[in-house]
Amino acid sequence: MIVSPATSALTPRLLCSTGAISRGPDATNEARVERYGAHIAADGLEVMIYDSWYGELGEIAGRFRRLGLAMPVTHGEKSIGPDLVAPDPAIRDRAFARFEDNCRFTAAIGADRIVLHLWGLPDSDTLIERQLDDLPALLDRADAHGVTLAVEAIPCVVSDPLAVVHRVLERDARARVAIDTEFLAMHGQLDAVFAADWLWAADAVVHVHIKDFNGTLVDETGRRRY
Repeated sequence: MIVSPATSALTPRLLCSTGAISRGPDATNEARVERYGAHIAADGLEVMIYDSWYGELGEIAGRFRRLGLAMPVTHGEKSIGPDLVAPDPAIRDRAFARFEDNCRFTAAIGADRIVLHLWGLPDSDTLIERQLDDLPALLDRADAHGVTLAVEAIPCVVSDPLAVVHRVLERDARARVAIDTEFLAMHGQLDAVFAADWLWAADAVVHVHIKDFNGTLVDETGRRRY
């Protein structure tokens, strides 16, 4: 479940992630969104972008537009942030190109914001300084497509989600933030987020992922819990 502010903090939209009906690595076909999207009782959809869509993003965007569904937010493909710190310069360059493709897709389906994992596995936040150095260039690309970039407060191994997104806002004031209740709970920060005056004074939070947390991210088989 996703809450995304609309025209004001008093008129939030309750969205559903398309991850509820399409999930990697074996259920990423965009046809699932076309088949089931209209049956989801929500104010709109947050569209998950998958790496299998590269090369077809323009075509998929056209098909999604024709559905006539509200799709105000996308979730950027999850390899982009980690690839910014890959050892191979070609992979780093590809990350920027893919982010631009993600922004173009976001604008094409009528969305006005994109949620991004600026860091992630395998390095998590161990190389976050380098990813922060790349943040202004990412924001430039988002701005060029008329899209708001919201950096998601995801799990860390060195620091914690709130500390890292604080650094994000300090690095470039154009950045916005997406918070996730599961990830905050994992780090014991569900109360701390409301005490973070710097976060709310800047109106930085533009998106919220609402998920349960029972102490673990995976089930007894090791499969990711949602």
